[in-house]
Amino acid sequence: MIGWLLFFAALAAAGVARHRGWRGGSHSYFLAVFLVGTLAAALSSQLTLQLADQLPAPVPQLVFLAGTWSSLTAPWCVLSMLSFALAEPGAAPRRTLRHPVLLLVSGAAMGVLLAAIGPTSAVDFTGVYGRDWRAVLFSLVYNLYIVAAIVEFAVVIVRYLQTARPARQVVISLWLEMAGGALGLLWSTWGIARAVAAAYHAETFLDHPALVDLLASTCVGVMMVGAVWFVCARKAAEIWETWSLWRLKPLWSALRVVHPGLVLGIRSAPPGLRLQRYLIEISDWIYQVRVHAHRDIRAWVEELAEHRRLDAETTEAISTAVTIEAGLRGRAAGIVHPVAAASARRAGQRTSERPATQRVQVRTLLHVARLTGMGRWHARLWPDPHRRLVRGLSERAHASSMN
Repeated sequence: MIGWLLFFAALAAAGVARHRGWRGGSHSYFLAVFLVGTLAAALSSQLTLQLADQLPAPVPQLVFLAGTWSSLTAPWCVLSMLSFALAEPGAAPRRTLRHPVLLLVSGAAMGVLLAAIGPTSAVDFTGVYGRDWRAVLFSLVYNLYIVAAIVEFAVVIVRYLQTARPARQVVISLWLEMAGGALGLLWSTWGIARAVAAAYHAETFLDHPALVDLLASTCVGVMMVGAVWFVCARKAAEIWETWSLWRLKPLWSALRVVHPGLVLGIRSAPPGLRLQRYLIEISDWIYQVRVHAHRDIRAWVEELAEHRRLDAETTEAISTAVTIEAGLRGRAAGIVHPVAAASARRAGQRTSERPATQRVQVRTLLHVARLTGMGRWHARLWPDPHRRLVRGLSERAHASSMN
């Protein structure tokens, strides 16, 4: 049942992709991997084979053979897809004759062996007919082909990762594909062990059909996740960027008083560009309000952090939050601290020497927003546990500045 659910999901996804213009080259092989791989898992499931056994011959044999042929075709589609996807820009994909030849020879050999065996049932083929040397050879041809394809797949991926510097989403996708390949290798090794055990009339836990189905479906599922991640990671990143913009908007609006006439004229820009603009402006405005905050804020926060055993990240966030609150109040009151201005310039220079990733910057600023109470409604309903500390320090800093 799991195999058929995966197949129909892949069929629907392929239809949508074709409708959106996914045609030719690696796109066609990419969709073929989905369809053929899930079809192989569905046709090889015990439920399908049991239903096929209720029909007259040669339907059970054809269903069983179709499942094995689909399993052989899926690795060939993967390798063909890689030849297109990993080719140098502007260069023709590397085509190898051995892949289709090996596929045809293996498929034909398996068809001849199955016809010679003439099984009356396809359910638990290895367990029932495993003592026949032709069944053993059938299983060995099938599983050794899968092993060879997975090994070549792993070699191609490892070489690509060593010679190229792909984006993180590509690396994650490839490692998911490698994990699926490792499960496929385990599945094939399992099949070889079953064939050898059956040839020696041995019964082991390897003969459990449900475990074989579960391993096959997991292998296909992991590789599908890797492929979907490769295709959809950019869209997922855009969703995260839009969500981050929405969460940072209150903090950005509160700090905008530093430049009240500023107009953010990039509404039509991609979310990533708008988020980068937000991060630059928020960071710049934080350093500008430092001149209106008391110069001893940092020392106070470090003293409390040592007493309460706070980590460095929390200490930095509390210091920034207190600086924002005290700085905005000091700016409204017309207070300027020259020493704080020099410290702000030095802090900006230190920060620029150690640039953080965009995700780290967003996480840090969202923490600051929760500490200042400038987050969204859920941040106000469930405030940060150090919010009261920030409020007390900002009151102390403002009172000291007024004296």
